[in-house]
Amino acid sequence: MKKFAKSLIVSLLSLSVVFLMASCGKKHNNDEQEESQYVVSSIPSSSLPDELRDEISLVMNIYEGDNPVKLNKGYVSKPHALLCASYDPGYNVEDSTVFFSDKYMAFEYTANKSMRYYSKQWDPEMGESGDWYEETIPNMYMTGNGNNFSYFFSMEGTPHGFFVKQTMILSGTYTDKGIKDFKIAVLMNENLGDTTIYPKNTYRVIGDLDGLAENDNWLGKKDLEKMSVDKGSSDSFWNNAR
Repeated sequence: MKKFAKSLIVSLLSLSVVFLMASCGKKHNNDEQEESQYVVSSIPSSSLPDELRDEISLVMNIYEGDNPVKLNKGYVSKPHALLCASYDPGYNVEDSTVFFSDKYMAFEYTANKSMRYYSKQWDPEMGESGDWYEETIPNMYMTGNGNNFSYFFSMEGTPHGFFVKQTMILSGTYTDKGIKDFKIAVLMNENLGDTTIYPKNTYRVIGDLDGLAENDNWLGKKDLEKMSVDKGSSDSFWNNAR
């Protein structure tokens, strides 16, 4: 199995965030038009292919609806583990669990009615003594109803001269104590020849093994300022997003 752990900050300077929202309904005024940019009734097939939707839904909840909860809190997923990987059909989470460093996340419902997402994980393989793998995604899309949500975003790029596109879906149920059944799906939507990255239509699902990503107010001003800086290559996002 390819290694997941390398470190970078994903920023707008290094990746192009792509959102294809063909399913948005009619807009009747400016407020509704702005809202409909980021709240959709379901994840479109351009991000979650029909041939994978049912398969991934066996492992994690994929919610639909136009009234998802808007999170404005921080959380930590621990123990954070690989639940399944389509490119490794022999993997069984109950037999030999692959664990990752605790995943710290924060969500912010912004003035432009999108969901901003921050995350960081300790990467012991970075440098001589380790460093933080950090992500900042300014505009995530939202679907779901009530406390059930699926947030998602797609990114495309040419990290080694070949076009690739990847989607990340975060799903769970908001509770007072944290996010119940928190899981992340990472799908490779397209790969036009990059052999260092997973093939097209492969995916992995990662999540909190005990079923609850607990509340954690970890994101302070210093963390936010650090995350706004691009530390370098985006290569590891394609194989290591977790």
